Amino acid sequence: MDFGDLDELINGLEGAVEKGLDEAAEAAANVARAAAGGGALARSIRVLKRGPGRREIVTDAAGAAFVEQGRGPAVAHGKVMRFVVNGQPVFATRVGPAPPHPFMAPAAAELEARAAELVERALGRIVK
Repeated sequence: MDFGDLDELINGLEGAVEKGLDEAAEAAANVARAAAGGGALARSIRVLKRGPGRREIVTDAAGAAFVEQGRGPAVAHGKVMRFVVNGQPVFATRVGPAPPHPFMAPAAAELEARAAELVERALGRIVK
């Protein structure tokens, strides 16, 4: 038995699994970007490789959690809040609540649904 061939096969399998996970994570990130509706939030979504067999889809956009989960009303206690909407300043003492618009939850569902399929496809490219 040639252990060199076995080592090559093991390395090929590990690489195929990693490639499949990379593809699945990027597909899921694309789902999140589409669900985010474009703009700064969508541009902030990226895939982080956290080690073998581990990928994370993340965003560092301000307010991303409020978009994903929604939020209750915001009240300016004794003050006024200022926003710019369509290029025009808007002043308000109370806004909201804002309903949730999930973008990461659909990405997680996509990753869960497609990860095994993409890893299998990657494995199929080396095991014939």
